[in-house]
Amino acid sequence: MEQLLTIEIFGQLYTFKTDSQDQTARAVADFLECEITRSEMQQSDLTKQTNKFAILLSAAMNIAYNHIELKKQYSDLTNDLSFRTTKLLKRLDHLP
Repeated sequence: MEQLLTIEIFGQLYTFKTDSQDQTARAVADFLECEITRSEMQQSDLTKQTNKFAILLSAAMNIAYNHIELKKQYSDLTNDLSFRTTKLLKRLDHLP
């Protein structure tokens, strides 16, 4: 079922349609709002007034960096699990 989701960015409300029936869409929106706020707090007052695009770009870069790091950690974990599983299966094959 399609739902409407509203987020606030720089005092402006934006409403989006989402197919998500659970809290995932709200969690994504909340995360985005937090990243934008965090990026905004890191900027000087002059930058905040003149270049909101820089703040959005900074938030996007933070999100992308976290995403790439998580993908790498996931890949490392699955590779490690695969290696350990193979090693255990070889040991089990040699049991009497």
